[in-house]
Amino acid sequence: MTKMALLAAALCAGSAAAREPGQQTVTICLQTDRNPEWLLQPIVERAQLIAGQIIASAGVRLDWRANLADCTGKSAKAIQVDLSCHTPPNVLPGALGYAQPFQDAYAHVFCDRIHRAVRADQEPYLLGHVLAHEITHVLQGTNFHAVSGVMKAVWDFRDCGRMTLQPLKFTATDIILIRQGLEDRAELHPARWHAPPVEIAAVQ
Repeated sequence: MTKMALLAAALCAGSAAAREPGQQTVTICLQTDRNPEWLLQPIVERAQLIAGQIIASAGVRLDWRANLADCTGKSAKAIQVDLSCHTPPNVLPGALGYAQPFQDAYAHVFCDRIHRAVRADQEPYLLGHVLAHEITHVLQGTNFHAVSGVMKAVWDFRDCGRMTLQPLKFTATDIILIRQGLEDRAELHPARWHAPPVEIAAVQ
């Protein structure tokens, strides 16, 4: 069944997401343009926990690594995530991150823009949600954006406020696409689209 057919089925029957498959583990390899020890900072570690909590709701456990070697080779269940702290202004202006869910599964998160976008106490929550959003694009192998929740294309400041109280959720469609994407990755099928970046809406 094609992803478009799955999407149509999900929109007509969201209850399909209620079926719980066995949990799968995906390795996430982080690297940064700062000193590697920066990955041990409390903000990053808290963000990893939040992203892991969000994606666990779809039956996927994230195994975080700070060694890029764990994401090279032929593993279909490994994703490289770059955390940028020195993002050039002309690179996707306004974006907080982007994903490239191709054969070499990859996501990029602009930590310096996240730092400037919200208050200090909100930073780990926003970083965690951006990580979850971009990793999910790779897991799904699509550029699909939902109308609400984690996979919404543009978060507003109310969304950012809600993140600090409770993680944003997946829609039923999101979960179906994650499960189909994992099946495709297990069969080493290449993903099909470049995922547009997630942003925060301008203050109105």
